[in-house]
Amino acid sequence: MTTQDFQDIVNATIASGYEAYDLAQHLGVSISQIKRWSSGQSVPLGDARAGVARRLNILIQDKKKEIL
Repeated sequence: MTTQDFQDIVNATIASGYEAYDLAQHLGVSISQIKRWSSGQSVPLGDARAGVARRLNILIQDKKKEIL
């Protein structure tokens, strides 16, 4: 997964209706970390990246179900 891929996932999660603050709380990170991820300045390292990406994708899917 590239930095751009991760940035896209974070931004899609926020676009799906999650506030950056709520997202940070759910993932157990600071809001400044969410901002760095969404701007592409950083990504989680190693295995943590895949875990966070999975949780973000789950959040996106849950929001889609709420809409339907």
